[in-house]
Amino acid sequence: NKILDVDGDGEVGAFSDGFMVLRKMFGPAFAGDALTNKAITDNATRETDEIHEYIADLSTIDPIG
Repeated sequence: NKILDVDGDGEVGAFSDGFMVLRKMFGPAFAGDALTNKAITDNATRETDEIHEYIADLSTIDPIG
């Protein structure tokens, strides 16, 4: 599912996008660049701040709608 491509590189990766989503779930422990450190890909089209926002927006998606 491309919605989980949080860095916007065109691929959903467990060791990139997955790690960033999990890190975001830990809250302030992964603030700022700690969210993307060694997880963001070279082909990412989103910056760290955009990734923080993108993942936060995922929590507002209505799974039924």
